[in-house]
Amino acid sequence: MMDQAKMQQMMQQMQNMQRCMQGIDQAEMKALEQRGRTMEAELRGLCAQGKREEAQTAALEFAMETAENSALQTMKKCGEQMQGLLPDLPLGPSRNDLKDRHVCDGMQ
Repeated sequence: MMDQAKMQQMMQQMQNMQRCMQGIDQAEMKALEQRGRTMEAELRGLCAQGKREEAQTAALEFAMETAENSALQTMKKCGEQMQGLLPDLPLGPSRNDLKDRHVCDGMQ
């Protein structure tokens, strides 16, 4: 069971995270979400056509583009404030995730 001091600390960290998250550009997040849906459709099409290497290259480029997105970087920084209180939440496949497996193999 959590003691009162730990509960207060957790509540404070949650409030800090909430303030931090309010600074994230929602229009940028919506655009990224739409870009992700478009990319998924493109990858599915490439995989269905047997263009595995083209799909893999496109997936890696998208992963790198996404990693540089300022809204996602801010979200990650906000999440770091909660480190230890929340489980790790993956934001999508990283370059390392795609290095050892093929994007088409996960699209079935």
